[in-house]
Amino acid sequence: MALIPLNQYVTIIRQGEADEWGEHHTPPIRIRMKCNLNEDSQLVQNQIGKEVVAGMEIIFDKLADIRYEDQIEYTNELNQTITRSPIRITPQRMINGKVVQTAVFA
Repeated sequence: MALIPLNQYVTIIRQGEADEWGEHHTPPIRIRMKCNLNEDSQLVQNQIGKEVVAGMEIIFDKLADIRYEDQIEYTNELNQTITRSPIRITPQRMINGKVVQTAVFA
């Protein structure tokens, strides 16, 4: 059970396996996941430490399998589809060390 309500859905688009030349010959994998999504601008640090502006904060239950090379696709209430790449992925832990939710800024 999640700590916060997960009322929205996002689709994670992951590229297929690459061959020895780096070419993707398999179709991308689409994974639909429940989340809590807030569309607002925030100043966050990316994976290399630069400050960048993120337009979405997405919270998933437990430890979500999200990678920096994935694409996140979301359709909002106005039927606009937004596709972004993760800027920062942060698992959030309880005092006992277990991951309770994963926050992704995109």
